[in-house]
Amino acid sequence: YDADGNLITVVPPGEPAHDFTYDAVNQTASDTSPTVTGSAPLAFHYTYNLDRQLTGIAYLDGTTVSLNYDGGGRLSQVSLPGLGSYLYSYDASTGQMSSISAPDNELLSESWDGFLNTQTQWSGAVSGTVARSFDSNLQLSAISVDGANTQQYTYDSNGR
Repeated sequence: YDADGNLITVVPPGEPAHDFTYDAVNQTASDTSPTVTGSAPLAFHYTYNLDRQLTGIAYLDGTTVSLNYDGGGRLSQVSLPGLGSYLYSYDASTGQMSSISAPDNELLSESWDGFLNTQTQWSGAVSGTVARSFDSNLQLSAISVDGANTQQYTYDSNGR
């Protein structure tokens, strides 16, 4: 550990070290995995914005994963080299995530009742829906997949 309490090296028994470095505000700046026979070490360098949110992950080969945030500080886009971007949308009134769209035209949508996630729906090469019901104590009371195979949940007087 360094003077700030950050883990700087992990050495599993009989294995080479895995090293970490940190920036001035103790966020991980890089991590380097040990070399595996026949390959280069796996290393990552991390960048952050002024809000201390992760904005980039750079690999030794020069490829970079980019992360962007909206005005509310929520993740809005993750761009993966060679794959495209994942876009995140949020409900304007609650701020809860409402959907994620993938570069291959797949979509994941969430429905909410307050803080309770009542439905998850996905479309694309595979599609489906998971629906959830809650009792008056806000405990999960039923879950179903594609409108069938409903599983009921019951609780004792202590909510267990």
